[in-house]
Amino acid sequence: MSDAPGAAPQADAVILAGGTIKNPDFRQAVGVDCRALVSILGRPMVVWVAEALKASRTINRVVVMGRPALRDTAVAGIADAIVEEGVDEVDNLFRGIAALPGAQHVLLVSADLPLLTPEAIDDFIEGAPADAEIIFPVCERADIERDFPDRKWVFVGTPEGHYTGSSCFLFHPEPVVEHREWVQRVFDARRSVWKLITMWGKRFTLKALFHQVRLEDAAARVSELLGIRGGVYVTHFTELCMDVDKASDVAFVEERLQQREK
Repeated sequence: MSDAPGAAPQADAVILAGGTIKNPDFRQAVGVDCRALVSILGRPMVVWVAEALKASRTINRVVVMGRPALRDTAVAGIADAIVEEGVDEVDNLFRGIAALPGAQHVLLVSADLPLLTPEAIDDFIEGAPADAEIIFPVCERADIERDFPDRKWVFVGTPEGHYTGSSCFLFHPEPVVEHREWVQRVFDARRSVWKLITMWGKRFTLKALFHQVRLEDAAARVSELLGIRGGVYVTHFTELCMDVDKASDVAFVEERLQQREK
């Protein structure tokens, strides 16, 4: 991705830091009801994400979408703006876009990626297909199982290999704003790989069942359905996929972060 010939790729970022933890066991274990506020080595999880974004060479402005309580945390001194969350994640996405006037590229990131690194962010933004308007990073199974061998993952088979998705994507704001209905459908189905695939039609679903859909086929189908040029980027930075969605993940990422500091 490049904004101009010879220019370094740049993007703005929106961190989705709102919502309520739905799993009661997870909520009780961490002592808060908002995932962004889960303590990771004594700091809210969203702070780790914001710091990684601000430390990257490819990110300019950072907007955090969430509850007003975030203004009382360290993230207030890192982000360029904290915008009060709306009714759901799609509403938050569009509020985030509105808070970034003039943005040419936006990186949407979940607040539950405390292992995120500037290197992973820069690699994705610099390597993303330049002709795509929305780009989804995916990780290969071998990379994921190398870094996180004891965690359960869901992979989708393709002729090229098996992949899992990440908790971020890069996009051009204008075409995304023009296709809000499809964005809503994708968000509603995103937690189920097969729900996402079945949105693409029966023929495409059958091909996916038999691992016959190539990554470029998937991107082309997204482009066809959404009217947006889609792209896929295979990243070897597995921290883009390591989201914290249960209590055991907290201890795991804390151990990994402590290892980095040694």
